[in-house]
Amino acid sequence: MAAMDSGRAQLPHLFIFPRNIAEIRGLWARNLEIARDNDVTLSPQKFAEMFVDENFENDGLR
Repeated sequence: MAAMDSGRAQLPHLFIFPRNIAEIRGLWARNLEIARDNDVTLSPQKFAEMFVDENFENDGLR
C-alpha cells in the first residue's frame, strides 16, 4: 500500500489541470447538492460522464 500512496503523491505532477479547475470543482459541489436534495447518489464517474456529454461533441469542443 505504501508504494501506491507514494504514487498518488506524484499524480499532481503528472497531470496538467485546466485553469478553470476551480469552476469544475464548483460544478461538482453544486451537482452533489442537487443530487442530495433529490435523494440521488451522484458518483464521480457519473458526474464526469455528464460533464463530458455536456461540454464535448463527437468531433471536439462545442
